[in-house]
Amino acid sequence: MRILIWHYVPPDPDSGYWFWLKSGMEAVGHQVISIDCYALMAVFGQQGMQRLLLRYAEAYRIQAVVVTPQNQVEPTVLTQMRQMGIAVIAFRYDDCLVAAPGRQRIAAGNWRQFRLYDAYCDLAVTVCQGMVNQAAERDGNPPTYLPLPFGWQTVVATPGPLRPVIAFCGSPKYNGESALSWRVQVVRHLLAHGLPVELHHDSWASVPGCEAVARPTPSLPAMFETFRTATVNLALASDWSIEPHPAIKLMNVEIAAAGGMQIASPCPELADLFSCDRDVATAETPEEIALLARHFLAHPAEAGALGQNSRRAMERLGGWDRWWDAVAAHLAGKGIVLPLDGSPQSPDPAIAPELAMANLALAHLYEGANKPVQANSYFQEASQLAPTEYHAHAGLARLSGEAP
Repeated sequence: MRILIWHYVPPDPDSGYWFWLKSGMEAVGHQVISIDCYALMAVFGQQGMQRLLLRYAEAYRIQAVVVTPQNQVEPTVLTQMRQMGIAVIAFRYDDCLVAAPGRQRIAAGNWRQFRLYDAYCDLAVTVCQGMVNQAAERDGNPPTYLPLPFGWQTVVATPGPLRPVIAFCGSPKYNGESALSWRVQVVRHLLAHGLPVELHHDSWASVPGCEAVARPTPSLPAMFETFRTATVNLALASDWSIEPHPAIKLMNVEIAAAGGMQIASPCPELADLFSCDRDVATAETPEEIALLARHFLAHPAEAGALGQNSRRAMERLGGWDRWWDAVAAHLAGKGIVLPLDGSPQSPDPAIAPELAMANLALAHLYEGANKPVQANSYFQEASQLAPTEYHAHAGLARLSGEAP
């Protein structure tokens, strides 16, 4: 199937966001066109960006569009896409921030804006059961709940020797105030009890008491290698809160895909993918986390078994193939046929030069911002879209002393 997704994150090789969405969906046979809409807006404005999205949809004969919570288009654009015969799906992966148990509800005056785009989509999907209940209560039009998917096929999970460490690959969410984030509370408790901790994010070096165990932010391959080889991985879903969030997050499925053992906060969404105690370990207090971590450090074979069990659970239940099958079934109930077996499509040659020029503009934008990785990716995309136009541009650039 041919899928269009846009977001404010550049689709660069080290983007965990695009690895999750683009690489994960492509691993099960889909063609994913990923668009950096913020960069397009910076060059062409909102109207120009929206026009280019529609041109991408035309050029690749897109069959499905995924609208993320950071959507930047006007509702009329979604309506136009539906009129083109494209299935438009809202994917609400951040709903746990406002609808998980214990979270503050969105003010009544903001609720309509919060769910604005759902009304212009063929289907709205959430990863949070609490959002289904809250929406049913507030506006009578709940989104469809589906477990959080991940492309486990993209990650190596071969069992190997485990390092006797407790690893956390995420930021501390620390702002120096007295009310410490849950993440900092847990880590300080573990350190106070002499447990071997590794904190894989640059920001931990600025958290008092954590400097010695801070590590640089890892690349994507290094992050998955840490998940795979650490005896214990922490999945702390609380973000800035001083209390744990009973919610599933991307890190839960990333660790499982790598075959890593994890200690997570219990919640219904986690239980829809994993069996607690057999696939993952759960704890609700720093004391419980410390006890579990100490146990698994002393029994690495048990830790390894849980990690492999969680990987097998992902293979059974949590892939993008299953997610799209479920989406197709829900759309079929509305009389919409989703062509899951749609083959990849080369861009329409009549539209490709226009898209190539847009990519050249983005390449120069990132080049000017001293971001060569992103710039090179857009130069390459332009070359692939319209080789003749690209090489003509390259010749002009050489004459002017500028290399594209």
